Amino acid sequence: LQLLTSFPVLDNVRERSSQLRAALNTHIAPFKRVKQIRLVGLMGAVELDTSDDPKLSRRTCAAMVKRGVLSRSMGPVITIVPPLTITAAEIDRIVTTLAEALEETTRDTTWKTT
Repeated sequence: LQLLTSFPVLDNVRERSSQLRAALNTHIAPFKRVKQIRLVGLMGAVELDTSDDPKLSRRTCAAMVKRGVLSRSMGPVITIVPPLTITAAEIDRIVTTLAEALEETTRDTTWKTT
């Protein structure tokens, strides 16, 4: 309760949500294997095309963990659920780590052209 009164949590959620949406759209959406990105507040989902690799999202999450960022896969979806008190630098780290993990697991250094 003290945290809610001493730190503007809801303002932070709004700011970090906007930052996360922009970063995912800029750095993650262009990957060919990314089918869809969904975000509500700070709860995010990155759906991958796993038609030829059913464990792609699991392997991508493992690559993120190897780099020090925890994430969870549910079927073809990678979930992003940071704490409400996350900082701008931490959002950047999550998205950068996800991009690096996708490059590793998909061997995809090219982006969608459409």
